[in-house]
Amino acid sequence: MRGSPALYLTVIVAAYTTFSENTISYSQYESSLTSFLQKEQGQKEQIAREQASIEDLKQKISSIDQSITSLQQEKLTLLGVTEQDVAKASGEASSLNQALQLFLAIPAAELQQRITEIDNIQTRLDALKGRKVALLKPVAAQITEAESAVAQVREILEQARKSAIEEQQQKQREKELAAQEAKQRRLALKEEKRKTRINKMSDEPAAPDNVQGDTYIVKLVPGDRETLHKIAETVYGGKTQWIKIYEANKDMIDKGYSNYIKSVSSPKYQNPQDFIYPGQVLKIPR
Repeated sequence: MRGSPALYLTVIVAAYTTFSENTISYSQYESSLTSFLQKEQGQKEQIAREQASIEDLKQKISSIDQSITSLQQEKLTLLGVTEQDVAKASGEASSLNQALQLFLAIPAAELQQRITEIDNIQTRLDALKGRKVALLKPVAAQITEAESAVAQVREILEQARKSAIEEQQQKQREKELAAQEAKQRRLALKEEKRKTRINKMSDEPAAPDNVQGDTYIVKLVPGDRETLHKIAETVYGGKTQWIKIYEANKDMIDKGYSNYIKSVSSPKYQNPQDFIYPGQVLKIPR
């Protein structure tokens, strides 16, 4: 019998060890050697079977690869495209994706200034989608990735547009609020001046105590102010007698009217006799 030297050495060492511990007969030695050789042969046969199985798997894989290649070529033939067309489309889609990734990395303000470039990419992407090569899975996957990136860029632009509108509206609201506050301040100042003016006019000296004739205190009539015409009608029974009251109080009325003209830019009353006010004491000649 023939075997590997290593196996023979193992058997000899084992036999020697066994012999050293227990003396065995030659027949026992032969039996042990035969058992070891049989195990070696069994292992060799198992290795050979596994190698044969691996070779069989390699052949099957090769056959499958050939089938896949054949199917891929058949798809290209059915679509009327070549491998060069696929490589070109894939390269174009990859280029579009790289450009879009750069756009996603820049600020929204700069992105708004490059809308023309984004629209150009969209046009190229739409053209690529319209080609037959876009039906192939690898190219279709790249196109889908590019479309997703375009959608993200558009979303950033839309958010920037909404933010700009909200900012503009906020500025408009602030402007309107400032205008309202300014108007209220002007009205308050105008009212304060009006009160000051009335107080000044109220401080005008009344008719002296030693004047001859009766006096008349101008009344406050809400919604229907008193005039010399009405006072004349009340006192004399005729509106045309107002001139008598005016002449009797001319200095006081003219002075009050002069102060009034100086205190307003657009006077409401055009004639001194029209300007009398509640609390004013008028002399009524008889």
